[in-house]
Amino acid sequence: EQTEKSNKTENAEEQKQEVPEPQKNEEENEKEEPKQEENENQKAEEENEKEEEQEKDDEEQQQKEIVIIYDNIDYLLGFLKESEETKTNYVLVGYFYKILNHLFNSQQSKIVQYLFDYPKKNEFDVLGLMVKNMRRKSMGEIINKLLLFQDDSGDEFLPKKLELLEKVLEELKETDEEDKYECICSTLESTFYNKGFFIEFMKVPKLLELIYSILENTKNDSKKLIAILRLLINIHENILKNEE
Repeated sequence: EQTEKSNKTENAEEQKQEVPEPQKNEEENEKEEPKQEENENQKAEEENEKEEEQEKDDEEQQQKEIVIIYDNIDYLLGFLKESEETKTNYVLVGYFYKILNHLFNSQQSKIVQYLFDYPKKNEFDVLGLMVKNMRRKSMGEIINKLLLFQDDSGDEFLPKKLELLEKVLEELKETDEEDKYECICSTLESTFYNKGFFIEFMKVPKLLELIYSILENTKNDSKKLIAILRLLINIHENILKNEE
């Protein structure tokens, strides 16, 4: 009997000791869970902060690169203000076109925007000077790229493109240099092959009227007359294509 009583007592004590243990574990788990959540949230915040800092660093670096690019462009475009003797040096002119063309190919959107906004920031009309220097095919190609440029946001530069086209036509009207009017006519023919731009050109009657007025004033220069007639034939062919 004493043995049974002692066994029962021991069992009861063991049960008493075992009962609180799971309660303690549950309490500890409850305390640990919020800590884990806190740590995870803190890690997430730290990662977000690092990403934001990296984005800021990238933006700052990009802005620095853009400033450097624009400073170099300003220096490069200063060539257009040089004397006629310098600008007809074909070695220098060749380097100028190569560098500008490379910038167009690598940073086209930024370069186009910068050139169209250039008169607001600088003392001289860079686009006007570019048009006046349309003696070589390479400059004609740059003007062509400006006229036909489009990005994903739509044609926000269309009014400025049409202004540039008018400058080109005015230069065609004024010049008697064969290499210049040949370059201008060839560039416009290439530009008008673009259906979208040609449609916009036809919406501005004064531009077509300007070409006809140039034709009327070019009767004494047979070579220029042929170049302008070739351009008009190209325009009328495009009109017929659009009507089909």
